[in-house]
Amino acid sequence: MDARGEHQIFTALREMAPGRITLVVMHRLDHVRMADRIPVLDRGRVRKEGAFDQPPYGDGLFAELYALSQDR
Repeated sequence: MDARGEHQIFTALREMAPGRITLVVMHRLDHVRMADRIPVLDRGRVRKEGAFDQPPYGDGLFAELYALSQDR
C-alpha cells in the first residue's frame, strides 16, 4: 500500500473510533506517530510502552528501529 492509502486508513480509523481502543499492527514505522500508545515487542514480549514523543522512545530498541526505517 502506498503512503497516501495508509494515511487515509489511519485517518479513517481515528475518526471511526474516538474514545475506543483500536489495535493496529504494523511493521513499517512511518505512521507510528499517529498512535496514542506504542508497545514495543521483542521476541513476543512487550519491552516498552508509551507515546512516541515521551521516554522510553528516545533510546533503545524502538529508537534503533525507527532510525533504521528513516534511512530507507
